[in-house]
Amino acid sequence: VMIIVTGTKRSGTSMWMQILAASGIPLIGEAFPKNWKETIEAANPHGFYESPLRQGVFFATNPDPRTGVYLRPEASASVAVKVFVPGLCRTDLAFVGKVIGTMRHWREYVASVERLRTMETEALKAKGAGVEEAKVLDPVLEWWLENFALIRDIVTRKYPAHLVTYENVIEDPERVLPPILTWLGAKDIAAGVAAVSPEARTQDRDRIEREHEFGPMFDEIYDTVSRRQPITNDFLERVNATHEGLVPAIEASIQAVVDDRRRRAKPPAMPDPLHPDTLQSLIHGDDEG
Repeated sequence: VMIIVTGTKRSGTSMWMQILAASGIPLIGEAFPKNWKETIEAANPHGFYESPLRQGVFFATNPDPRTGVYLRPEASASVAVKVFVPGLCRTDLAFVGKVIGTMRHWREYVASVERLRTMETEALKAKGAGVEEAKVLDPVLEWWLENFALIRDIVTRKYPAHLVTYENVIEDPERVLPPILTWLGAKDIAAGVAAVSPEARTQDRDRIEREHEFGPMFDEIYDTVSRRQPITNDFLERVNATHEGLVPAIEASIQAVVDDRRRRAKPPAMPDPLHPDTLQSLIHGDDEG
């Protein structure tokens, strides 16, 4: 079965891919796709290990739109691939074998995402490119939407999954990793444990001053995963109630992004009124017959 590493961006998915590679599990994905080594290498100096399948394994990505090669479920057995949460939710269940879901504390996630966006902007400016800041979804709400979707998908589709926090792996890999790597069938557990790089951590939630109306529930979700507590019906009811409470803010943030994209879209070029083709069209219409 395929091993899927999932989570939000900046949640430790790259670290997990590095761990699995060191432990002897084959991967799908490049350490530094495209020009990432020149632009955002500092965000993950040991590699990102991403592929087009990060968007999910479904009709738009399989067969590969560039090569036409179809990835069969049986051919991907025991191979690990990074698939972000939205992609996991749209991945055909035949490809969902064992899932590792990693979670970052919401304060750390927001700070890390903002740092990454700053790095990308500075890299573009260094190349002389004009950069206009685009409106993006509130990162707190982005954290919520994806982790809410992950929990819902696991509970609904009932595939084998381990949820673990980034912090637990960084701080205690000797305790956290061996049971999971054994479950995955890793060949070299010690090498997988040794692949953890605590120095790569750039954020500490205790030093980040950020509050939110629903912060206590965000903390409860994180603590539930951190302490490896079962997902109970009572817990799910509170999660669903929190989502309902966040819907107005989510809709407003999405609308702000949509409005900004419309504003930034270039209007269609106006035809030159003195160009012969334009005059021909105005006199005779577009049809030549």
